[in-house]
Amino acid sequence: MKFNIKDIHKMAKIAYLKFTDKEIKKFLIKINDIFNIIKKIKKIKTNNIKPMNHPIKKSFFTYFKHLKKDILKKNIKYKKFQILSKNIKNNIYLASKILD
Repeated sequence: MKFNIKDIHKMAKIAYLKFTDKEIKKFLIKINDIFNIIKKIKKIKTNNIKPMNHPIKKSFFTYFKHLKKDILKKNIKYKKFQILSKNIKNNIYLASKILD
C-alpha cells in the first residue's frame, strides 16, 4: 500500500488535525516507510519456525512487576468527555473508516 498526499489530508481531517504542507510531506515519507517495512516483514517465510509462548526465558512478570496494578475505577465521568465527540453509540466512540 502506498499513500499519497490526498490520503494524508483525509486522515488528518478524520482525526481533526491540521498540518502544514511541510509536515504533510514529512508524514507521507514516514508512513510510507512504515508500510514498506510491514511489506518486508510479511514476506519473511516462517513456515518452519515453532511458535514461542514468550521470547524472554525469565517470567514475564519479572520485567513488569514495578508497574501499578490495574484497578477498576467506577467514578470516571465518561459522559463529560463524550459531549466533545460527534459520533457516539451505546457509550462507544465511533470512528470513520480511514482506509478502503
